[in-house]
Parts: sequence; structure tokens; C-alpha cells
Amino acid sequence: MSELENLKARQQELLDKIHALEEQYEGIENEHNAQKMQELNKMQTQLIGSQNNLKQQLQSVQKKIKTINNEIDKLSSTATDRILEAIKNQRWYFFKNKQHILMDKTTGILWANLDYFPYNQGSANSNGYYSLDEVKSLVNNYSVDDIDNWQIPTLEVFKHMIYDKIFPFQQGNNWQIKEIQFWCCNINNWSNSCIHLDNWENDNDGCVGCVLPCSYHLIQDNEYEKNVSENNPLYTEKERLQFTLDLFKENELWPIFNDAEITDLYKKIYFEKPRLLQALREIETQLAQCEEVKTITINFDYTTLLNKYDTASIDKSIIKYYEAVQKWIDELMEYLADFEQQKESVIQDCNQIGLQLSTTYKDDNNLTEAENELLKNRQYYFKDKLALGMDKVKANLLKVKQQADDIEYTINEIDDGDNAIYELAQLEKKERASFALIAENTAKIVNKALQKIDFFEHNRDFIVKAVEVWSKWNEDYKVFKTKQYEELKHSCEEDDIEVEVWQKWYEDWQKLRFTIEEKLQPMIARGLKGDIEVKEEQETPIIMQAIYVLND
Repeated sequence: MSELENLKARQQELLDKIHALEEQYEGIENEHNAQKMQELNKMQTQLIGSQNNLKQQLQSVQKKIKTINNEIDKLSSTATDRILEAIKNQRWYFFKNKQHILMDKTTGILWANLDYFPYNQGSANSNGYYSLDEVKSLVNNYSVDDIDNWQIPTLEVFKHMIYDKIFPFQQGNNWQIKEIQFWCCNINNWSNSCIHLDNWENDNDGCVGCVLPCSYHLIQDNEYEKNVSENNPLYTEKERLQFTLDLFKENELWPIFNDAEITDLYKKIYFEKPRLLQALREIETQLAQCEEVKTITINFDYTTLLNKYDTASIDKSIIKYYEAVQKWIDELMEYLADFEQQKESVIQDCNQIGLQLSTTYKDDNNLTEAENELLKNRQYYFKDKLALGMDKVKANLLKVKQQADDIEYTINEIDDGDNAIYELAQLEKKERASFALIAENTAKIVNKALQKIDFFEHNRDFIVKAVEVWSKWNEDYKVFKTKQYEELKHSCEEDDIEVEVWQKWYEDWQKLRFTIEEKLQPMIARGLKGDIEVKEEQETPIIMQAIYVLND
């Protein structure tokens, strides 16, 4: 089994154990919630894995950059100066990453690399010379190394190219290129088109010759040739050489120097190192984003957040203590705000129900003590299970922060007094909960709120119907005890039914009605645990069907 397969197997093993623990200890009451928790933990594991992977990439890139820097330092403490010196001593440059071209340092003009360009494949005669039409067609359609603006050089440009006889494709001390005499030039706007390199005459019996195109691709719209000229009084020698180096860098060219060590040095400084630095920035950005991502889940793991705090040091210092509590509450409030933003629509619906349940139950004089107790307990149950109370959660958190603020205020007051040492000592002796306990308790408050939101989200339809039933049943029971009682009394009196008789009837009906009322809360509680499975899918949950039967 490969290392990757081992890691995946280990990951699945851990997820299975987490799943089992959640089902056993964390009150996950049905398979749907258990499945969701497993998915959330898997997402969290993947996020942590991605973060760890980025950290490993970061370390790798940092190590490579360090190695390159060390190599550059070994090659030269003034690496750029060495490269500029090499540029000074070299006119012609081939490129590692642009093999079809070479460049003249003195002009910045690019020339076709004759090792790749078909300079002598014309049909004008047996020497491979081109006709003028063939020359124009070949050059106009030539495109290589992302360069397509090629042209035939003028006679002046051609002469400048070979005046010092060091053009890479010249042999010996003569002017010939590739041992060929006749080459194509644009002479007097094509009044002539061929030059004889031995005598510089411009006639070839109607043939043109071989072709060596050039391109001004690198130096369009700039004054490179003037800037690098030895006769330019505006720039020092080093500045003139820098223009050439900048031309290489700006066009991402990797020149081949006569000294292989300089070629390698250039590669490390201007190719490898910039790319590594770019990779470093990208990884750091991704890592920062990864670390900033708040995994908003119903199972808020406060211990991950707590790891950022030195609890032992905090508990030893009252100043660190109040600062840590303030920061901790701020982080929890931010976490809550992010969760609320994600679940905005759910919370709005939930708050609307919470508003219905928020009123304090008041005993009704028309009801017995047992009846009032039943309705009061039922409302408390609904409120406890379904009302979010986010404002109360936030208020409780802010109360804790206020106590930390009070410590800070007290210390500031002591600082302004005349007995700071004694008063600080008295303040330090006062008992206060450990920072870890405060963190655990406030996280519990947050977790309870988050779990209510999640619970409502996954049971929204049932809860909405349940609250409707609760409200209707409460009103109906009060009507039963008042209006319907009076209607029964009036009907019986009209029919001359004795009081003892119809009151006995009502008493029996009341007992039956109260018994039915007692069944509502347990039915709702069972429904909140998940509907009873049936063989055939039904639009109305079994529990709601049972409640409707009770209602009838």
C-alpha cells in the first residue's frame, strides 16, 4: 500500500471513530445528523490537510530560495556587476528559452538563428537562392518564438551586423555568412535586392540570394540603440550596460553568455529566484486565506481557538487576564456574527417563532391550577427548544466582557491613586474563574445557540406546524373553558336540564379534554426527534397526523 493510500485509510479510520464518539456522547439522535457531522468533520480535516500541505510547500520554496541565495553568494558577492561585465565583453546573444533567434547588443535587433531558419531553400538556382517574390513570401509569413514582425534588413543594417566579422555564422576573416556570398538586402527601397559579400556589389544575374531576416520586436517605440551607444554622454558605462540587462529581464530572455558560469548565475537571479518568490507569495496568500477561513459549524471546537492563548501565563497576570477575556469574547462575537450571516434566512424565521413564544405566561382565572401549570410548562418547553434567544446569548457574552472591562477600569483608577502597590495586591487576591473555564463556558453558550439554529434549519416545516398547533390548542382550550362552557350552560337551562347533570357532563368532557391536552407536548417532543418511519412516503408526517386526530 502506498503512502497516500495509508494516509487515506488512516483518515477514514479517524472519521469513523469521530462518528462513533459523536453518536455515543454528543447526543446525535438520528442518522441524518450523524451523517452531517461526519461530512463537516471531513471538510474540517480536508481544510487542515490543505493548510498543512501549503505549509509544507511554503517550507520547500523557502528552502529553495535559501539555497539559490547561497549559490549566488558563492558565485559572487556582486552578482549583477559580474553579469554587466559579461555584457560589456559580448555583442551577440543566443537564448536558452528562444532558440530560433539571436540578438545584437549594439542595436537590440533580433536575427533569425540560421541553424533553424531555411536561409537557402529557394528555387532560383541550384545554390538554394531565393527569388524576390520567394523572399517576400517567406519573410512575411515567418513567425517564431512569439515574434511575427520579421523583415529583410536594409544594406546599412546588414553592414552593421557583420562589420566586425564576429557575427556567429561568419567563418574565418572574410565577410561570408555560412560560406555563402549572396544575401538579400533591401537596397534603395528594393531597387536592388542582393549584395555580394566579397566585393559588396549588388548584382546576381536576376537571383536574390540567401535570406537572413531581422526583427525590431524588442526595441519598438524606444531608444535602446541610442541609450547603449558608446558615444552617448548622458549615461555611464554601467548605466549603458544596464539598458541591455533590463531588455533581457523585461522580455524574460535567458541569454547564453560566453562564460557558462555567468549564464547559470543569470538564470538563478532573474529566472529561478523570481519564480520562487512568486510561488512563495502565492502560497503565503493561500495560507493566509486558509487560516482566515472560519469553519462555521454547529460543533464549534473552542479548543482550536484556545490554542492561540497561553492559559498558564494568562492566569498568572491579572492584566493579561482581562486582555485575554476581552479578546476571547470579541472572537466569539465575530464567530457568531459570521454564523448569523450564513444562516440569515433561517434565523429570521426562527426569530419570528421566538417572538410568539417570548411572552411570559400569566395564569388564567378561568383555569384550574393544574391547567395553568400544563399550559405554562408547555410554553416553557416550546420556548426552550425552539426560541433562539440570540440577543440573550450575546448579552451574556458581553456581560463577561464587561467584567473584564471593569478590571481594566479598576486598574486604571488604581494607577491614578496614591496606593497602587497595595490596591493592586488586593485586586490580585480576589478570586476569579480561570481563563480556560471562562473559555469553555462561553463556548458552551455559543454552541447551544448554534445547535438550535441548525436544529431549526433541519426541522423547519415540522416546527412551524407544531407552533401553529400549540397556539391554536392554547386558544381553543381557553374557549372551551369560557365561551363553550357558557354556551352549554345556556342550552341546558333552556332545555330545563338540571344543573347537576350538565355540570357532570362538562366535568367528564373536561377530564377527557385535559387528558388529550397532556398528549400534545410528548407528541411534539417525539416529532422533534425525527418522524416515525413508514413503508410508503406520506406528505404529512406521522406525528402531525396523530396530532390532527387528537385535535378532532
